Amino acid sequence: MDARSVLIFSDDAEFPRQASARWQSERTVPAFTVRGSDFAKDLDRAAFDLAIIGPSSSAVLKQVLRTLDLTRKPVILISARSTQALRSEFPRLLCLQQHECWPDTLVLLAS
Repeated sequence: MDARSVLIFSDDAEFPRQASARWQSERTVPAFTVRGSDFAKDLDRAAFDLAIIGPSSSAVLKQVLRTLDLTRKPVILISARSTQALRSEFPRLLCLQQHECWPDTLVLLAS
């Protein structure tokens, strides 16, 4: 894992724990910052190397993606629903289907 700092955003309080827990078995564990509904408040765009977005309401999700798009940093979206419309609006967005082994796939993609 090259990223030294990972920003995690989700409306689901359990998601950040699931996303970060898998990294504990890796040799290099990044620092995690978790943001919820206060996402844009005092966001330091230089303070993270990778952003991970989990389950969120559609309205909030678009706002978060617009903000992150300005950073030009990698963004991985984990979603149980179709992401085709989001991919057309945010072509740099990496999308991962939320399936049984998504944390393993997330660490692999992030690496």
